[in-house]
Amino acid sequence: MTPRETTTPPIGNLVNSLPKIEPLPGSLHLEWKRCGRANCRCASGRLHGPYVVRRWREAGRQRKALVPAAKVAATLLAIEARRACFP
Repeated sequence: MTPRETTTPPIGNLVNSLPKIEPLPGSLHLEWKRCGRANCRCASGRLHGPYVVRRWREAGRQRKALVPAAKVAATLLAIEARRACFP
């Protein structure tokens, strides 16, 4: 065996060791919110946010879900995986 064969794992093992990405429908959007308190900064126009939300359609209705900041990258990858499956 050559040194390269002993240090390089087979491609099949690399693919199986990657985390599975569950495809998600929809897209990511930024939203700003108004809380409604009379003496808050958002009452004068400086809204809270931006918050990242995922929007998609389900059974003819539009849905949305807040995406935590720690999961934005993973969610974006999942949306792109879905777009690759259904162009």
